[in-house]
Amino acid sequence: MNRSPFEKLMWSIALPGFGQFLNGKYFKGTALLILEFLINV
Repeated sequence: MNRSPFEKLMWSIALPGFGQFLNGKYFKGTALLILEFLINV
């Protein structure tokens, strides 16, 4: 599924790491998502 760059940007702003998932970089997206939760807790 091809997503627009604007949509990826909005997902990244909402939850860091989700833009990486949309790009297909699952390891980096998971790492960013985990770091986001650790920092906010």
